[in-house]
Amino acid sequence: MEACGHDPWFERLLAELGYELWLGDGAAIRASVVRPRKTDRRDAEHLLELLRQERFPRIWVPSLEERDVRPLLMHRHKQVQARTRVKNQLQARALSQGVQKRHKLWSAGERAELEKLEWLPYAGERRQQLLAALDGLEAEVEQLNRRGEEEVARDGRR
Repeated sequence: MEACGHDPWFERLLAELGYELWLGDGAAIRASVVRPRKTDRRDAEHLLELLRQERFPRIWVPSLEERDVRPLLMHRHKQVQARTRVKNQLQARALSQGVQKRHKLWSAGERAELEKLEWLPYAGERRQQLLAALDGLEAEVEQLNRRGEEEVARDGRR
């Protein structure tokens, strides 16, 4: 099959039926023959000829299990970005109050100091919302880290 799309359902179906799916480099396949007109029949004959001559330009494709881990990693990446945005907003608010702690702002003692600062009503409310969001994101990123580590350990056993 020429690598042109994402068809995991088809790959699973072939695996259930006991077939191995090979994906080929489309550009290399097209470059290996000069044809006046492209037709499905000619393409199929050409692929068969490449397979018979053992010249099929097979490409590596990660397994379905490996591809299933990618959304986990992307989700973790997005949550880390969101956490960074929340921290930047909190740090900007702290700077507006004259607190310059940089990365120390996230230690337990400094956070308590941040929570004790006197702010205008809405600013204080927003600070609490950001701190709650930060707590949620921290917990979620930690959970995603654990799941990623489990996947790495599981992959090491394969």
